[in-house]
Amino acid sequence: TISQVFGKESSVFYGISKPSEEEIKNIIEESRHDGFELKQAQAEAILCGQKNNLIITGGPGTGKTTVVQFLLWNLFKNSPEKLNWSLYFVAPSGKAANRLGEVKNLEDIPVAEKEAHPEIEEKFQNVDGQTMHRLLSFSPAKNAFTYNAQNRLPENSIFVIDEASMIDVTLFASFLEALPQKDFRLFVLGDKNQLPSV
Repeated sequence: TISQVFGKESSVFYGISKPSEEEIKNIIEESRHDGFELKQAQAEAILCGQKNNLIITGGPGTGKTTVVQFLLWNLFKNSPEKLNWSLYFVAPSGKAANRLGEVKNLEDIPVAEKEAHPEIEEKFQNVDGQTMHRLLSFSPAKNAFTYNAQNRLPENSIFVIDEASMIDVTLFASFLEALPQKDFRLFVLGDKNQLPSV
């Protein structure tokens, strides 16, 4: 199940429970430091991402990268066993994949949190962005992907897909077919107001 949350003005929830006002207030308070404070919609997305696969939408500057940082940080903190899961940062192009490196900077995570959980910071630092073709291991000789419906990506994996609006339908369908049948998490980021892929 993939649920959609996060918008510029309000959040949209499909098939999942909206976090309580107390939960939202607590996570905003926990994140506050040096003049930084999460917006309510960001806090809602972070909380929903602890238990759900998500589509996170928003225009430039709405804080999608910040949401992913806190979402993953809290996921690893609250579910330490997931530190042993594989983490993938994926985008449709090399340039977009390199920009995913911004997630590794953890600039918005409070210093006290990073000092208390060096193992989580290390988890972020050991991940590099990659293209979707590289993730699926495209074989020019076969003109096909190594990972597919018959040979799926490994279980116990977390996939962060950025610039999703730029991924063509065929490629995204191939990715969905290759997802593990169980024990994975998927977070898809994009701007729903961008032009559809050519």
